[in-house]
Amino acid sequence: MKMSPNRLMRRLIMMAGIIVSVLSVAILHAYAGNEAEGEPALSQGYRSSTAASLTVHTVAFKQPSKTVYTVDVCPGDTLWGIAASHLPEGESVRSYINKIKKTNNLKNSDIRAGQILVLP
Repeated sequence: MKMSPNRLMRRLIMMAGIIVSVLSVAILHAYAGNEAEGEPALSQGYRSSTAASLTVHTVAFKQPSKTVYTVDVCPGDTLWGIAASHLPEGESVRSYINKIKKTNNLKNSDIRAGQILVLP
């Protein structure tokens, strides 16, 4: 049985589409990581050796990756101290504290050891 060139081309394009789809699903599954257990898909974080340890996570989205910075609050840490040590250039400590409070839905500046704060 002889196939016309147009029909053969359509079959090749269809097979290529199927292969691309399967590879896309495999790649998404590989990057999904802990998502099945209810956790966001995060890469391995790195901790610094400061009093309030900073953890960096890269979150997987359909858009380009966004880096999320978090701080593990240690005993004796204050919101002022954390804000001052991670302050973006050109911003006041008070305005950065307000952004941290808004990002973490804090009603006041009270924080406790073991709490994880997301930095804006």
